Amino acid sequence: MGRQLDLHKYGDRSDLKAHNQIQVQAYINGSVQNAYLWQQKNANTFIVTTVVGYDGTDKALTTANSATCKLVNSASPTVGQMSVLATPNVGPGFYVSRITNRFVYDFSSPVVKYFWGFSPAADVSRADYPQYLHVTLPFHATSASTNLAP
Repeated sequence: MGRQLDLHKYGDRSDLKAHNQIQVQAYINGSVQNAYLWQQKNANTFIVTTVVGYDGTDKALTTANSATCKLVNSASPTVGQMSVLATPNVGPGFYVSRITNRFVYDFSSPVVKYFWGFSPAADVSRADYPQYLHVTLPFHATSASTNLAP
């Protein structure tokens, strides 16, 4: 599977209050909704949730707000599917087929690898990876001042 996405930085149940959340469009509970990565199952499958963080009452995932979804190349995911639209620094947007700590991959053949970040202006790692194109992923900025402790 390669290097897994570090969900302690971009999702996960351990510390949602201090980090940005990768936002996906996922089919959960009968409709397509904004959701966030919760747990990685394999290279392109994650448990996703509509809950951004703990609010003191919702301390665990429920079937009403979570699903196991696979990344697809579609604006309209169906049951068991989700999509992430990446915005590259050059060229049109594309749907992500795989996410790792540093890179996202598209659905083209051959697959193209992109270095990703949440904001192109804040991406200080461009100098470290000049050989790759760069993309911005959609995200939900969480507030460190909000009480989201489990």
